[in-house]
Amino acid sequence: MKQLEEIRLNEKAYHDYCYSQNKLFEEGSWLGKPAKSVVDVMEFFNGENHLRILDLGSGVGRNSIPIAQKYGHQIEKIIGVDLIESAKYFADQYAKLYEVGDKIVTVVSDISKFDIVIDDFDYIFAVSSLEHIESIEVFEEVLQHIIEGTTTNGINAFIINSNITEYSLTSNRFLEPSFEIRFETQQLLDMLKVKYASWNVIRHDIKPYEVKINRDKEEVLLRGDAVTWIVNKTH
Repeated sequence: MKQLEEIRLNEKAYHDYCYSQNKLFEEGSWLGKPAKSVVDVMEFFNGENHLRILDLGSGVGRNSIPIAQKYGHQIEKIIGVDLIESAKYFADQYAKLYEVGDKIVTVVSDISKFDIVIDDFDYIFAVSSLEHIESIEVFEEVLQHIIEGTTTNGINAFIINSNITEYSLTSNRFLEPSFEIRFETQQLLDMLKVKYASWNVIRHDIKPYEVKINRDKEEVLLRGDAVTWIVNKTH
């Protein structure tokens, strides 16, 4: 398995390139639109105000910005956390462009190192980022911090990639996936069910996907399952 440093260098290079070559909300890349299921969760907070939201692995604001645009009147603050410095740079620029800079604060940090205060957030979400935590053991620790950091009646929403393969269309060979954690789909679901045994499950589903990406000058076909997990802390 690739060393953590190598994986993160590869991911940084990929995201730096993606952010510089593609514009937010323009067709042509996964930056073209937000994760609808994550944005739609805000409907559960109908009538509630001063909401505090945490976006883990926030990137350039693909999900935070639409939430702030549509529900800004209910939101106190959205904190976006991402390890990649270029993500913060572009997120800050886009937040100003879309006139939600007063609602979004961006932080450069490893997700596992970010301090989540107990009972501090009404909504915590993570899209294609928790599989980039350094190990399963640390992933479980982060989940516990997320659970403790969510207010009663708050919501957690995750989209996590599992059963991942990478195939180079340039050299016609399988590559070692550049993911810190390579979850098996059932393994991931079992872990989530245990951790959130006392929560109300709003939605969970599995959607196979494949997407072409550029990795180290190779055209790569990335395949996997996108596991959506949305739960409500009822007590």
